Amino acid sequence: PSSSSSSSLPDAAPRPSPSLAPPPPPPPPSSSSSSSSPPCPRAEWVVLSLGRRRQRLLLALTLLPCLFLSFILSSDTLLTRAPPHRCALPPPAALAPALRPLPLPQLLNMSLPGEGGALSQCQQYPFQNGTPAAPPTLPVACQRGWVYNRTEGLRDNMVTEWDLVCERYWMVPVEEVCFMLGVLTGCLLLGYTADRCGRLKALLSSLSLSAVFGVLVCVAPSPSIFIITRFLLAAATAGAYLTLYITREWERGRARGKEGGTEGE
Repeated sequence: PSSSSSSSLPDAAPRPSPSLAPPPPPPPPSSSSSSSSPPCPRAEWVVLSLGRRRQRLLLALTLLPCLFLSFILSSDTLLTRAPPHRCALPPPAALAPALRPLPLPQLLNMSLPGEGGALSQCQQYPFQNGTPAAPPTLPVACQRGWVYNRTEGLRDNMVTEWDLVCERYWMVPVEEVCFMLGVLTGCLLLGYTADRCGRLKALLSSLSLSAVFGVLVCVAPSPSIFIITRFLLAAATAGAYLTLYITREWERGRARGKEGGTEGE
C-alpha cells in the first residue's frame, strides 16, 4: 500500500537554480549634489544687483580712490614736461647803452647761437662789458639761468622749479623710472600684505600713506627728495587697485547668500 500511494502522487517540479544576475548600474549623479555649492555669480548678477542704496553707496566710495589713482598716474606727464626755454639775458641796466633800445628778438639773435634752424636753448655767447661776443667766439652754457615760455597753459613743475634742462635733464627720466618702479614695488608688497593681513587693512593703509606722501611731494625742497617721495607715493597708491577685488568679493558673498537661501526654501 505504501508503494501504491507513493506512485499515485504527482511528481514534484524541479526547483530552478538561482541565477547570478549582474548588479544594476550605478545611478547617475543627481543634480542636487552638483548644486550643493552655489556657483560663482556672473558679472551680470553683480551689475543688476547695484540698484540698492547700500550697493550704490559702496560703488561711489570705491570710485573715489580709483579717481585719485588716475590723477596720480597721469600727473607724471605734466610734472616732467619741459616747456620751450632759452638762456636768460642780463638785465637792461647791465647792457651796453647801444643795446638797450634794441627789441628783444634782435637782441636774442645777437646773444644766442643758432641750432637746427632755431635759437639754442642751452647755449649763449658770453657777454663782455654788456655786449655779446662776436660769432667766432665759442658759445658757452647759460650763465644766468633760463627763461621759460609759460603761454601754453603750464605754469610750474619740477623742470621749471629746479631748472632740470640741458645738462640737468637726466633727472627727468630718472624720476619717471623711479615712479614706475614704485608702482611695481607697491603691487608686490601690498599684495602680500593683503593676503596676510586682509585686503581691507591693506586698502586703508594704502590710502593713508598716499595722503602723507602726496603732501611730502608738494613740499619737496630738492629734486632728489622729490624723486624719493614720488617713488614712495607710487608704491603706496598701488593698494588702491584692491578696491575692485573687495567690491567683487562683497557682491559675490551677497549673491551666494541669496542663492543659498532660495535653494533652502
